[in-house]
Amino acid sequence: MAGTRNAERILATGGLLAVAVVLTRLLAGGQSLQVAAVSVPVDRMWLVFTALTAAHVFTAGFLALQIEEYLTAMGST
Repeated sequence: MAGTRNAERILATGGLLAVAVVLTRLLAGGQSLQVAAVSVPVDRMWLVFTALTAAHVFTAGFLALQIEEYLTAMGST
């Protein structure tokens, strides 16, 4: 269950950041997006999305292994 919560958080964070970047560019005409105390230029957001994608891939792999172990354990009972 923890793996699914982590994957959900990563996807939600990425989705919110994507919407924030689009709104920043279209509505505010901004060149940077500030979240908490961190300001990231919009043209460098690909670095943030790359990190989120890597976290998503890692979490998906971990979750797949956990599901496989669970299914194996179910089959042996």
